[in-house]
Amino acid sequence: SGGVQPRLWLDAITHVVMGNDKRTYRLLTDTANGRRVLEESTDVPAMREAITRYVARRMVAREQALATTETREEAPKKSRGAVFAAFVLGALAGAAALFAAVWFTGNS
Repeated sequence: SGGVQPRLWLDAITHVVMGNDKRTYRLLTDTANGRRVLEESTDVPAMREAITRYVARRMVAREQALATTETREEAPKKSRGAVFAAFVLGALAGAAALFAAVWFTGNS
């Protein structure tokens, strides 16, 4: 038939296709340099094992990638006392500036 060849997509870049003889299965992956055959077999259990190994390898690689991104250090937290002191200092500076503005504009 001239239709589209059926594919079993495992992820965004890897799929299983049937050969032209309808007995051969191929595990293919798309790379930057074209498609690569990872496994080819007429035996269904052998293909099942190859697919299982591929998926397991991808899951381990993903877990390792996630584990390396979770170890970053957090910024040190400021203490409540320092934040409160900065607020009080700002409020006093604002009150002093307002008092000075009223004092100097009222005496002119």
